[in-house]
Amino acid sequence: MDDERLAAAWDALHSVYDPCSLVTGDPIDLVDLGVVRDVRISPDGEVVVVISPTSPGCMVVPIISSQVVDAVSEALCDGAVEVEVDREFLWTSEAMAPEARARKSEREQRMVEELGILPARERKRLALGNTSSVA
Repeated sequence: MDDERLAAAWDALHSVYDPCSLVTGDPIDLVDLGVVRDVRISPDGEVVVVISPTSPGCMVVPIISSQVVDAVSEALCDGAVEVEVDREFLWTSEAMAPEARARKSEREQRMVEELGILPARERKRLALGNTSSVA
């Protein structure tokens, strides 16, 4: 029974999209983005979803948490859902699913080519005076 509930929770989390990716027009769900770190059933039957924001100062964590609770609650139709925010884990794009990471890289490349907007890592490199290319 717990395995079925866990599977349903993971499936539901694929329907919750990162608000920032929605703005870009290329939505990425929280699982593929690597924001969802764990889903478990507590001893009292509560579903616990552990998330890590993509940035330590992420302002949309309350919105994401609410959407996670709504999606998992709707999918399971029983029991409580809790969201734990793990701020110890430092998210990088390596946490992303490979397909999502490739899409993000393609989007960044389009931004450079079409709009002349450099990704944050390139802006930081230039601001620090490092003129060597970042891989």
